[in-house]
Amino acid sequence: MKNLHVNQMNTIKGGVTRAEYCGTLWTILTGGGYQGDILWGWEVFGANCAGRL
Repeated sequence: MKNLHVNQMNTIKGGVTRAEYCGTLWTILTGGGYQGDILWGWEVFGANCAGRL
């Protein structure tokens, strides 16, 4: 997995629609190699994506 610089992470687009964004977030959280606070990631997913995939 490629490590990203801060400016690259700030420009990542998860998708245009909420479904695309949630799909991208799901892939990041479940695909392994997530480099952030996993609890925060799942809180964001729960708040924005629960029941929307």
